[in-house]
Amino acid sequence: MDYELAKELQKAKFPKSKDWVEHSTLMKGNYFMVDGYGVPNLSELIEACGEEFEMLTKRDDNIDTETAKWMAYSREEDADSCDGKSPEEAVANLWLLLTL
Repeated sequence: MDYELAKELQKAKFPKSKDWVEHSTLMKGNYFMVDGYGVPNLSELIEACGEEFEMLTKRDDNIDTETAKWMAYSREEDADSCDGKSPEEAVANLWLLLTL
């Protein structure tokens, strides 16, 4: 997950995990910090989406794109979806869409 997306999660008040450490720019296990804000792992992102999360898929490798390798889908009637370079980015974008 890149810095800008991590900051967007922070601004949208993504729920903090009890495992995060309050230090700036620190690597620890599956977590890292951005300006004192822990960045969630994939399972935390999926859990935060709740019942609205439907599935995560990897796009066909034959598609020529640098940014949209993964797609996360919601269960909402209008079938919202978000993409990302990684599974974490796709689900983080979906969480942002569902909460805003």
